[in-house]
Amino acid sequence: MRAAVWMALLAGVCAAQERPVAGYFCDGAGALRVLEGVEGAWVARIAVAEGVLSAGYDGRALWYKTERALHVRNGDGPWLSLEAPGGKAEARRSRDGQIERFVFPEAKLAAGWHGEKLGDLVEWDGDEEAAEEWLDAEWRLARKESGLYAWRAGLEPVLVPMAEAVTFQLFVRNGTQETAVGSSFVMPPAAPG
Repeated sequence: MRAAVWMALLAGVCAAQERPVAGYFCDGAGALRVLEGVEGAWVARIAVAEGVLSAGYDGRALWYKTERALHVRNGDGPWLSLEAPGGKAEARRSRDGQIERFVFPEAKLAAGWHGEKLGDLVEWDGDEEAAEEWLDAEWRLARKESGLYAWRAGLEPVLVPMAEAVTFQLFVRNGTQETAVGSSFVMPPAAPG
């Protein structure tokens, strides 16, 4: 009986430590971030550290755009990539909120999204108004000078916490003396073995 109680308690503690994913977004500084936890206790860890120009999520399909490619993953499926023009991408949604295509405003091109497949690049006339940025199927992202905010219908915008990227300092030890390494360092010769 005691073993069953302990197992139930441990299972509850482990489940409580999981942080649900509230969405994905580009932080404006080149990183793709994962918004985890619940409102009021969110954290925004870095998923892709650099080179991300734009990103989004519709609750199922996660995408991000680098300078040369658009990367899309639907659920647990494989990552699909499309060689794409420079600049940001935007997702366009159907009436049910699902992504149906990606547009590249600077190049005036678009590619369809069919849930499991990216279409070829075609000309886009740019007649649609700019799309909102979505964190998931219900949360949207608002960018203001003072920071990034998540909001959904009926609620006030909530500040998204932006933890800094982890940094470290490298030191070289020579006997008992340590010297900080700058932007480059030439390793001294060493004996084999």
